[in-house]
Amino acid sequence: MPHTRRLAEITKSVGELSFNDYLTYLAYAEINGRKATLRVQGMALFAWLVVMMVAPGSEALSSTKSAIYGVAMVMGLAATALAPRFLAGAVARVFFAVVLADALGFVVSQSPYSLLWQVSICAIVVVAMSPVHYEPISYGVATLLINLCLLVPRGREIVGNPEAGWMMCMLVAAFVFGVTINALQFLDRMKLNKVHRRLAELAFKDGLTRINNRRAFVGELIRATQQLDETGLYLFLIDADDFKSINDRHGHDIGDEVLQFIAARIRAVAGEADCGRLGGEEFGMICRGDRLRAQGQAAALNQAITATPIRGITVSVSIGVAEYRRGMLIPRLLKMADEALYHAKRSGKNRYHFAEPQSP
Repeated sequence: MPHTRRLAEITKSVGELSFNDYLTYLAYAEINGRKATLRVQGMALFAWLVVMMVAPGSEALSSTKSAIYGVAMVMGLAATALAPRFLAGAVARVFFAVVLADALGFVVSQSPYSLLWQVSICAIVVVAMSPVHYEPISYGVATLLINLCLLVPRGREIVGNPEAGWMMCMLVAAFVFGVTINALQFLDRMKLNKVHRRLAELAFKDGLTRINNRRAFVGELIRATQQLDETGLYLFLIDADDFKSINDRHGHDIGDEVLQFIAARIRAVAGEADCGRLGGEEFGMICRGDRLRAQGQAAALNQAITATPIRGITVSVSIGVAEYRRGMLIPRLLKMADEALYHAKRSGKNRYHFAEPQSP
């Protein structure tokens, strides 16, 4: 129950949805909704093939046109699966829905009641595809094109049909029902995406300094070692000098400001992904490059932190640097950097020290 209440609090805390949330959601939806969309499209293609085999009068249908519809739907499936970004995926989904509706209309074209069947197909496809489209714009475009393809060519028949009023009622009801489903799912998905981003932030960001926490930083370090190239990789362990005395003399509020300041300077040197707070006043940083680059970054970090006093307090850090070698275990790399940090502390603080190179 406490976890359920906490999750409810986080859901409420994310606030109102913004345009930036919408843009973030589009990329999220394209990645996370693709498998479900492909399943729906695959089932629709299978259903059309079954209908083609069992529908009365299907033997009279053009085999060439049937093959064209089948190939077009497979192309729509492939385009959905391979779409690199949201816009391409939306075009692929609209294309598939229009081809499917037209293909079903082609199957019933032999029926003496083909007009009624085509209106029904429009209504069914419009409702059925509403969850597949991740937002209302692409859904509206697909609905418009389906109606244009199937019903506009038979507009005179519809107007002159004694059941025209009922047909329009069915189409309008289907559209309203579909738009409602799509809009509700769209808002729920956007909210869920925002909650997921907030949960990820709580899980992987340090609450005080807004940089990676230990778990996230170690994960980045592991990825960096797996992607190691010939330029080299160095781990920095960075510790605020005399931090306890700063807390004792000036209070924890000032101590928090000091930690935030140090984190900001580290992030400016390393970038968002390659730094993190490991706990207390200790930070980690990844340096990609050779020893000369690592020396330059360590010296720049020492200088940047001491150059700007915080509330009149001059702050400094000690840095332990260890070089990663292929095959080396992460705990060993951390231990080497920690020993180098201890050496920097003993040597007078406000400096960096490199661990002795070791074989894996």
